[in-house]
Amino acid sequence: ALNTKYKPVKRRMLLPTPSAKVNQEEKEATHQSVVEDRKHSIEAAIVRVMKQKKTLDHQSLVVEVSKLLMPIFHPEPKQIKNRIEDLIQREYIKRDDENTGKYEYLA
Repeated sequence: ALNTKYKPVKRRMLLPTPSAKVNQEEKEATHQSVVEDRKHSIEAAIVRVMKQKKTLDHQSLVVEVSKLLMPIFHPEPKQIKNRIEDLIQREYIKRDDENTGKYEYLA
């Protein structure tokens, strides 16, 4: 038995939910802060590994740092290499005198 004369008292209106509008400047600022945070995370991981091992070759260092950072984000080997070079310039680590592919912890 279908009541064809039924008219609902309450009408439903679907209103679109407002979405957060993010402009290009905010995107770039956020991206820059993420890049800076990742730089610091990579450097901290490199120093942590080098403190434990004292001397390590390049490939092993990259693998160890990648393992440490995998739960947070996936660092590219190029990023790790750049951070190693920066730490060498700031004298936290140095290249081995005989083997340039090996690093020694200084600080």
